[in-house]
Amino acid sequence: MNKIFRLISLAAAAALCAGALAGCGKSDSQIAENGGTINSDTLIMGTNAEFPPFEFVSNSGVVDKFAGIDVEIAKKIADKAGKELKITDMQFDGLIAAVSTKKVDMAVAGMTADDERRESVDFSDTYYVAEQVIIVAPNDDSIKSAEDLKNNKKVGVVLGYTADSIITKDLKIDDKNIRRASRALDIVQDVKNGKLDAVVVDSYTGKALAEKNGLKVIEDPEAFAEEEYAIAVRKGNKELLDLINETLKEMKENGEIEELSQKYSETEE
Repeated sequence: MNKIFRLISLAAAAALCAGALAGCGKSDSQIAENGGTINSDTLIMGTNAEFPPFEFVSNSGVVDKFAGIDVEIAKKIADKAGKELKITDMQFDGLIAAVSTKKVDMAVAGMTADDERRESVDFSDTYYVAEQVIIVAPNDDSIKSAEDLKNNKKVGVVLGYTADSIITKDLKIDDKNIRRASRALDIVQDVKNGKLDAVVVDSYTGKALAEKNGLKVIEDPEAFAEEEYAIAVRKGNKELLDLINETLKEMKENGEIEELSQKYSETEE
């Protein structure tokens, strides 16, 4: 939304208020219940800023202290809407509820658009494709595939991430052998320190953390299917969803998303 359009909208709103004062006197709670945005100049992004290179805390943040591929994509969406981007950092497993209850406008968090989440939110078009990988100690030859994790291995996952569902529902690993954490970095460090045998995590982040910590990456395409990252919005919020999809389409066609992937693959954080 450009400045001229905003000015016209404000003038129109003033005229409407003059003619129907009661209609313009709704409380913030009434506005929220009707699906509107209380501060129309702000777009709120919910994320879990522990997932480099998609979102993380940085001394040179793109928006406040936050940087990453998702942050830059969200900023493009906000700019296109003529709004200021605000970021709410929270645990990953709370993001869907935050979108559904209008605490945030959209969840941009390297989130896989799966059937279970689609029951609660609407998803944008895909903007990135990834898969899960296994991170182990460099001298560990006992784990060569996902099946090997069933051999009484202690496995770390990030709470609410796809890997949590895979090792619980698909691999059926005993819960006593699973450590769930809110940050991938913590469980990767536990592999490095010998407290865990393995970590299952998204490929892009896993490979970056493994390289940084001198660990080994194991890929198992038979066990881990490709996943499509997308942006979650409240069900029925077609206006925002259309804007997001339009922005993603432009960024994919002009190569911006590929450029961001390259940029952040070379960034040390």
